[in-house]
This record gives sequence, C-alpha cells and structure tokens, in this order.
Amino acid sequence: MKKGLLFSGVLAAAILAPAMATAYEQTMTCTKSGIYACLPGEIAQPVHWPQRVLPFVINEEGSDDFEQGADGKISEELQQVIRLSFNAWYEVDCAYLEFRYDGLTSDRTVGFTRGEDNSNIVMWTEDWPYGGATTAYALTSVTFDTKTGIIADADIELNGDQFSFTNEDEEAATLVDVRNTLTHEVGHFIGLDHSPIEDATMYARAPEGELIKRSLHEDDIEGLCDIYPLDDDEDGYPTEEEDLDGDGDPSNDDTDGDGIPNYQDPDDDGDGIDTIDEPGSHLDNPGGSDNPLCFCASMTQSAPAPAMLWLLLGGFALRGRRRKQTR
Repeated sequence: MKKGLLFSGVLAAAILAPAMATAYEQTMTCTKSGIYACLPGEIAQPVHWPQRVLPFVINEEGSDDFEQGADGKISEELQQVIRLSFNAWYEVDCAYLEFRYDGLTSDRTVGFTRGEDNSNIVMWTEDWPYGGATTAYALTSVTFDTKTGIIADADIELNGDQFSFTNEDEEAATLVDVRNTLTHEVGHFIGLDHSPIEDATMYARAPEGELIKRSLHEDDIEGLCDIYPLDDDEDGYPTEEEDLDGDGDPSNDDTDGDGIPNYQDPDDDGDGIDTIDEPGSHLDNPGGSDNPLCFCASMTQSAPAPAMLWLLLGGFALRGRRRKQTR
C-alpha cells in the first residue's frame, strides 16, 4: 500500500526541502528514483479513482479523545466532523467528485483483498503499529493498479496513540485538529501527493493546533479540478471537452440540435443511447460512436515516500503506498 502521512514540524524540518514549486503534485504509480523507482519498462501512471462517487465508512470505535454516543459508539458529532473533512473536497465548482457516507463499521481492515468486500475506512488507532512513523498524526493507505493507476481502496488511520485530537475552532497548542488532519488525508485518499506550497492543505507539515488545512488552498483546488474535472451531465466527458468548437463557451455546442447543449445532454448525438455507454472516437459522432472519457491526468511529478508494500494477486499487480502528515 502507498501511505500518506501528515508530519510533525520537527521531523519535517529535517526531511522536507523548502517550498519552491508552484503546483500540486499527483501521486504516481512509480517514481524516477528512490524506493518507488519504476522498474525497467514500467511507465509511471497518475493515481486516481475511475468513478466520481466515492463511498467511505467510519469505524464505530471512534477516538478516546471524544465522548462516545449514547449507544457506546462514535458520536454523531464526531461523525459529522469527519464528513465535513470530505466535504471540503466536494464544495469546489470546477470539479466533479462526490463522497458517499455509508455509515459505521466494526471493520478495521487496512488495505485491499481481492475477492473480498473492501471498504474505504476512516478510523482512529490507539495502539499505533507504525514504528517508523511515530510523529505522524495520520496515515492514508492507497492501493492501486500499477499499470493504470486506478485506485482500488483507500483507508485513513489517525494516530490516537501519540497524539490527542480536538475539534475546537481556536488553535490549541498541544492538540491536533481533526478536520485539519483529515482534510489533508482525504487529499491523499483521492490521489494527491504532498504539495511544496506551505499554505496548501496538501503541504506535508502541520504544527499542533493548526486549522488552516481545513479549507482548500488554490493549489489544492487546481489539483482536484485537473484530476476530476467538472462533468455537468455526468456523461463521461468533462464540460470543458464538450466545447467542441473551442470558443470557450460549451453552451453553443449541440451535436443533435435538440436545443440542449452537449455539456447538459447525457445523449449528445440523440441516438437514444447515453453518451457514456457508447464506445468510439469522440462524442460528436451521430452514428453512435461516442467515447467515454478515460479519467487519467497527465501529471509527471512525483514525490518519495517512506514505505511500500507490494501485492501480487493472481497476476493483477497492485502497489500500495502510504502517505503521512506530521507535526
């Protein structure tokens, strides 16, 4: 699994270079060098989800830092805090990505098992098992296909062993803010790597008490919208690609002349078959050869990470990486 972590300032100061770049970084299936170096003949692919509605569940045990609900499980209030962290990545006009909360689970399985019912889990770990990441507030495990970059599973663990969490709206110098941490980890969940921009949500470092990462920086928004561009009619084509004449206005592009512009029309050529269900070369093909978009970004940037686990499942290679954020 590839894991994303949020680092503490003490460790990060020693391992992170100064912020000099001006763009987000997308997680790649392999890198030019280091422990994730591409194998001979392997081509780095951008890591991403193929679907636009991403389900997740929350482990019912919750956190020792918060009162439990009347039923002895994680409270509704803390569940809402977690959902707000996901929602920060949804409330962006230029992107099409939704998160579906599927409720509580007793499952604590991290990673992907082929043939099993895999869930994307958010949970606290009160006995932190990652000895090399003791300064990590949280850790996100992302499992993906090494050939396509398509994500199969993502799980978020918060370090309740070494850190105490809070949900106050004022900075607390010795406590870690849940939303500040989780909003960063959700970025890893959707395929973003650490950003070199210090004010970005995806910056790897966060002091205790920080709140700034609760809200997305323009760099985070750029990454989100590049990877998951807006698709108004959910036909598999981003709205910007349905501007067929390239004049910057998709509202005047109407292939079948039915008065509904392509970007709002799920059946662009009017043949009775939804665009997303038609294979072919492009959507402006009245003969019924619309082509669903392959949701792959073209980023080539990559960043090193501290650990790696390989899974070879019946010939289908899945690589998982872990990303962390520390104080």
